[in-house]
Amino acid sequence: GEHQGGEPLKFGSSFGKGTGSFGSLSDLDMEPYSQRPKERWDNLKTDARHYMDPARLKYYFPITLWIPKYRLADFPVDLIAGLAVAMLLVPQAIAYSIIAGVPPQWGLYSAIFPLLLYTIFGTCPQLAIGPEGVIALLTGEAIHAVAETSGKDLYSTGVLSLTEEEKQEVCLSLCFYVGIFCLGLGLIRAGF
Repeated sequence: GEHQGGEPLKFGSSFGKGTGSFGSLSDLDMEPYSQRPKERWDNLKTDARHYMDPARLKYYFPITLWIPKYRLADFPVDLIAGLAVAMLLVPQAIAYSIIAGVPPQWGLYSAIFPLLLYTIFGTCPQLAIGPEGVIALLTGEAIHAVAETSGKDLYSTGVLSLTEEEKQEVCLSLCFYVGIFCLGLGLIRAGF
């Protein structure tokens, strides 16, 4: 890289001087500390304006791109498609909750809320969102691992011997950590 003088930067150079050494503190542009918070505030306002730009909001909320173009003539077809998906998704969600070892209503929650959120934040209209068999098995294994470490026999009576609160704690913790991990991958644009 080069700095303003046109010479290549050397490791350890003082950027404005080109001396090849670190220089001293007097070489640095030391402005009064009282001016720095104002500059930080101005930079923060500029960043906020950048992130609140309507074009950028459309990037984070894709619903704003397609909802103005939606034709009401398509609604009956979309309603039939939605009912067909619901007829398949409801029993599937209940079955997956049983595989995971949690109450059936949790399976219904895991089927409804992702669809609603994907309507707002999703970018692909053909993508199927909802509970999956692998996720149900892994969640059941996490509950089983917690039951084993707590010394409770998970399948002795044919029902989980963890209390509802303990199962809820395990599922919510698992969901939270997976969500944080996925959010982090999304923020660094790792394949998303």
